Amino acid sequence: MNLAVVYFQQDGRPQYAAIPLLKDAATTLRRFDDGRHLAMAYNNLGLTYTALGLWHEAEQAYLASVDLWQQTGDTLSLAETVDGQMWYLSQVPAEATVQFERSLALGS
Repeated sequence: MNLAVVYFQQDGRPQYAAIPLLKDAATTLRRFDDGRHLAMAYNNLGLTYTALGLWHEAEQAYLASVDLWQQTGDTLSLAETVDGQMWYLSQVPAEATVQFERSLALGS
Protein backbone atom coordinates (compact mmCIF):
# COMPACT_ATOMS: atom_id res chain seq x y z
CA MET A 1 0.00 0.00 0.00
CA ASN A 2 2.84 2.42 0.76
CA LEU A 3 4.26 1.92 -2.74
CA ALA A 4 0.92 3.07 -4.16
CA VAL A 5 1.08 6.24 -2.07
CA VAL A 6 4.60 6.91 -3.35
CA TYR A 7 3.40 6.59 -6.94
CA PHE A 8 0.57 8.97 -6.16
CA GLN A 9 2.80 11.59 -4.57
CA GLN A 10 5.77 11.65 -6.93
CA ASP A 11 5.88 14.06 -9.83
CA GLY A 12 6.47 12.47 -13.18
CA ARG A 13 5.00 9.12 -12.14
CA PRO A 14 1.68 8.11 -13.63
CA GLN A 15 -0.91 8.39 -10.87
CA TYR A 16 -2.98 5.63 -12.42
CA ALA A 17 -0.12 3.22 -11.55
CA ALA A 18 -1.27 3.38 -7.92
CA ILE A 19 -4.71 1.91 -8.70
CA PRO A 20 -3.79 -1.77 -9.21
CA LEU A 21 -1.41 -1.64 -6.24
CA LEU A 22 -4.13 -0.27 -3.97
CA LYS A 23 -6.66 -2.80 -5.26
CA ASP A 24 -4.23 -5.64 -4.58
CA ALA A 25 -3.57 -4.26 -1.10
CA ALA A 26 -7.32 -4.09 -0.45
CA THR A 27 -7.76 -7.72 -1.50
CA THR A 28 -5.01 -8.85 0.85
CA LEU A 29 -6.19 -6.68 3.75
CA ARG A 30 -9.75 -7.97 3.33
CA ARG A 31 -8.42 -11.54 3.50
CA PHE A 32 -6.67 -10.72 6.80
CA ASP A 33 -9.73 -8.87 8.12
CA ASP A 34 -7.65 -5.72 8.71
CA GLY A 35 -10.35 -3.05 8.71
CA ARG A 36 -8.09 -0.18 9.70
CA HIS A 37 -5.58 -0.64 6.89
CA LEU A 38 -8.33 -1.56 4.45
CA ALA A 39 -10.00 1.79 5.21
CA MET A 40 -6.66 3.50 4.55
CA ALA A 41 -6.32 1.70 1.23
CA TYR A 42 -9.79 2.77 0.13
CA ASN A 43 -9.12 6.35 1.23
CA ASN A 44 -5.89 6.39 -0.78
CA LEU A 45 -7.74 4.89 -3.72
CA GLY A 46 -10.30 7.69 -3.43
CA LEU A 47 -7.51 10.28 -3.42
CA THR A 48 -5.97 8.70 -6.51
CA TYR A 49 -9.26 8.54 -8.40
CA THR A 50 -10.00 12.15 -7.43
CA ALA A 51 -6.62 13.31 -8.73
CA LEU A 52 -7.37 11.52 -12.01
CA GLY A 53 -10.86 13.03 -12.30
CA LEU A 54 -12.55 9.62 -11.99
CA TRP A 55 -15.41 10.96 -9.88
CA HIS A 56 -17.68 7.92 -9.63
CA GLU A 57 -14.78 5.65 -8.69
CA ALA A 58 -13.55 8.21 -6.12
CA GLU A 59 -16.99 8.36 -4.53
CA GLN A 60 -17.22 4.57 -4.24
CA ALA A 61 -13.75 4.34 -2.67
CA TYR A 62 -14.47 7.15 -0.18
CA LEU A 63 -17.79 5.60 0.82
CA ALA A 64 -16.12 2.24 1.42
CA SER A 65 -13.47 3.95 3.54
CA VAL A 66 -16.09 5.86 5.57
CA ASP A 67 -18.01 2.66 6.27
CA LEU A 68 -14.84 0.88 7.40
CA TRP A 69 -13.74 3.78 9.64
CA GLN A 70 -17.17 3.75 11.25
CA GLN A 71 -16.75 0.04 11.98
CA THR A 72 -13.32 0.59 13.58
CA GLY A 73 -14.52 3.56 15.65
CA ASP A 74 -11.54 5.69 14.55
CA THR A 75 -13.26 9.08 14.43
CA LEU A 76 -10.11 11.06 13.54
CA SER A 77 -9.43 8.95 10.45
CA LEU A 78 -13.14 9.06 9.63
CA ALA A 79 -13.02 12.87 9.72
CA GLU A 80 -9.93 12.92 7.48
CA THR A 81 -11.67 10.69 4.95
CA VAL A 82 -14.78 12.86 5.00
CA ASP A 83 -12.50 15.88 4.45
CA GLY A 84 -11.08 14.21 1.33
CA GLN A 85 -14.58 13.35 0.23
CA MET A 86 -15.62 17.00 0.60
CA TRP A 87 -12.81 18.07 -1.76
CA TYR A 88 -14.05 15.50 -4.25
CA LEU A 89 -17.55 16.89 -3.91
CA SER A 90 -16.34 20.41 -4.63
CA GLN A 91 -15.45 19.06 -8.06
CA VAL A 92 -18.87 17.42 -8.54
CA PRO A 93 -21.45 19.91 -7.18
CA ALA A 94 -24.48 17.81 -8.11
CA GLU A 95 -23.46 15.22 -5.52
CA ALA A 96 -22.44 17.68 -2.82
CA THR A 97 -25.76 18.15 -1.01
CA VAL A 98 -26.58 14.47 -0.65
CA GLN A 99 -23.11 13.55 0.57
CA PHE A 100 -22.83 16.59 2.85
CA GLU A 101 -26.05 15.56 4.60
CA ARG A 102 -24.68 12.02 4.95
CA SER A 103 -21.49 13.40 6.46
CA LEU A 104 -23.45 15.52 8.93
CA ALA A 105 -25.32 12.42 10.01
CA LEU A 106 -21.98 10.78 10.90
CA GLY A 107 -21.55 13.28 13.71
CA SER A 108 -24.99 12.61 15.18
